[in-house]
Amino acid sequence: MNGCGVTWFAECGEGSMVDVRFSILGPLTVVGSNGAALHSAGKNHRAILGYLLIHSSSVVAMSKLLDKIWSGAPPRTARKMVHNAISEIRRSFGSDNNEPDFIITQSPGYRLCVDPESVDLYAFRRLVREANELVVSGDLPSASARFRAGLDLWDGDALSDLVEAGFRWPELGAIENERLAAYEAFFAAELRRGRHHQVATELDGVLAKWPSRERLGSQYMLALYRSGRQVEALEFYRGVRRRLNEQLGIAPGIKLERLHELILQHDPRLDIDPAVSMPVNGLPLF
Repeated sequence: MNGCGVTWFAECGEGSMVDVRFSILGPLTVVGSNGAALHSAGKNHRAILGYLLIHSSSVVAMSKLLDKIWSGAPPRTARKMVHNAISEIRRSFGSDNNEPDFIITQSPGYRLCVDPESVDLYAFRRLVREANELVVSGDLPSASARFRAGLDLWDGDALSDLVEAGFRWPELGAIENERLAAYEAFFAAELRRGRHHQVATELDGVLAKWPSRERLGSQYMLALYRSGRQVEALEFYRGVRRRLNEQLGIAPGIKLERLHELILQHDPRLDIDPAVSMPVNGLPLF
């Protein structure tokens, strides 16, 4: 669980937990045990909490927070501003005016201690890990259900409100890549189950957001072809080839080109068959 789990609980201590749920797979949202949304004042307060949530299992150095919140140019009073923000965040989760020590002051900075299942990012990672294990064991229906549950936790781009406010962290790009990998694994499982009709429309929508993801493009072409929409599959390939040539001066990748050739040939290996997941000439179809 990315460093979370028994070790994390042992180091943080159960007394440090707070009964709230954190959502970062979309705008930063915090919901208390009574179902009411909790708000933190100011974008910097939210950014500090968001960054600590991304790194919940680690100590985040003060210098790192200063760099991430002020893009390498912190004001002279930045350290005091972070200290004050941490105190406010702690108070915002208090009950009966008691401050839970869920943000630990630990040299050289701070560590956030919350139940991993209370943070949608870590729940997503658990569901994807379980889904991948089910794929290996051959239980594709259960794997698809786990992938679906994990993907349904998303409500937009990770920490979209902070991105809108100008925060551009490499960690957010990495989290988005995890989402894309989960989509690709989900669609692969669905295609192996023969559910090409069901995923074609969703693939179309996902590709509209991430048009350069070649594996998604391959999956979309195969879903169209298997649905009796060969002309659309070939037109999609031509669109990809045209866009890549005009924008980057390159051709589609070898996997996409190979799939294009197989579709032109009506190759029987593209038919619905468990063996289709095996490589063709050393290249996986999807």
